[in-house]
Amino acid sequence: MGLLWAETESIKDASLQIMFSVSKRSFPRAVDRNYLKRRMREGWRLQKGPLEEVLCRQNRTLMVALVYKSQSREGFKMIYDKISLSIQHLIRLNEQA
Repeated sequence: MGLLWAETESIKDASLQIMFSVSKRSFPRAVDRNYLKRRMREGWRLQKGPLEEVLCRQNRTLMVALVYKSQSREGFKMIYDKISLSIQHLIRLNEQA
């Protein structure tokens, strides 16, 4: 899972904006790309709370992009774990700043 982020000026009533991406080259069938993006969105929704708290406490806003890099269609558990690592990384970076 690739992670890109940028700190931005205020986003309308939100401290966090997220984008999910799955390569058309790796997954030519739309049904596969949509399956993976749904799993990514659900994994993010379940785990975003602590990151949002840190951003609100520091009055910061982030734009985040999660890019699915695997060449195979992974299950929810693997996607959930990768998103968890990404969120922990963002929390550590924002607590240090």
